[in-house]
Amino acid sequence: MPDYFTKEYVANLAVRNFLSEEGRKKWPETINQTQWRKMLKKFWGEIKRAFDYRCVYCGAEKGSKKRGKEVKLERDHLIPINKEACGLNHPGNIVPSCQTCNNKHHKLEWEEKLRKICVERRERSLRTRRLKIISHPYKYPRIKASETETLRKHAQQLYTRVIEEISRANNQR
Repeated sequence: MPDYFTKEYVANLAVRNFLSEEGRKKWPETINQTQWRKMLKKFWGEIKRAFDYRCVYCGAEKGSKKRGKEVKLERDHLIPINKEACGLNHPGNIVPSCQTCNNKHHKLEWEEKLRKICVERRERSLRTRRLKIISHPYKYPRIKASETETLRKHAQQLYTRVIEEISRANNQR
């Protein structure tokens, strides 16, 4: 097994899969996972188009050059899909980001991340970019604090259980 497949990495993948499934359940229509994946691809195209094929944080355009590399847009989740933030893999939580911005300030809320990137780049477009993100074409479902806390509890339990199972399996070798 490659070094990057640590038990923590695998546990985080399990949490991301759990939160992705929860995002699918929040969609108004009942659809299976295969349909959901196809719909997310379609939504991704529409989301990139709605943001003019630009990174929401720095404004770099898809296909342009940034630091000598061609800009490729990646999916960034405004509310991270992890056991702390418990964001859902839902179209309303996905925005286009260049790789550089997507890899910056992971632990920050999206508004703080946007502010820091604009400050680092000495840009005055913070307000415009923020408004564009807020007017996202897909709305993220309203989730009660108690529901988020339940998701967080389940995500943490899943994470812990995966870590324990991998440790147990490694000890049996």
